[in-house]
Amino acid sequence: MLSESKKFLEEHDYKPRISFKDGLAHTVVVKSEESLTINTADGEKQGIKYTVEEDGEEREFFTSAVSLIGRLAQVNKGDKIIIQMLKTKEGADYKSTFSVKKVNAGSAKQQDGVLNGDDYDNIPIIEE
Repeated sequence: MLSESKKFLEEHDYKPRISFKDGLAHTVVVKSEESLTINTADGEKQGIKYTVEEDGEEREFFTSAVSLIGRLAQVNKGDKIIIQMLKTKEGADYKSTFSVKKVNAGSAKQQDGVLNGDDYDNIPIIEE
């Protein structure tokens, strides 16, 4: 491993990022959240940066997807959850949705309340 690279990352408090575009289910423990505005090629984007633990390592992800932020607003710091981006083809286009499940007693369970209601898991999001 390149030691100067590792030292640089540690000095700048860099955390690996999670991308949900891989389609995998990510099991994470929620550590913190921070409201941010970031600059992108398309201009400024407002959203939330989440710090989580995945496989024993601290990681981050940023989202401006209101549907995902709404689901994550229903969990508590320290909760273990499973997040997965799902894509379905509708005609020539793809629709992306997020599935968010809370892990209870070693098994995945859809969170109670709003997350179970009215097809909430199938609200389209703007892809990040």
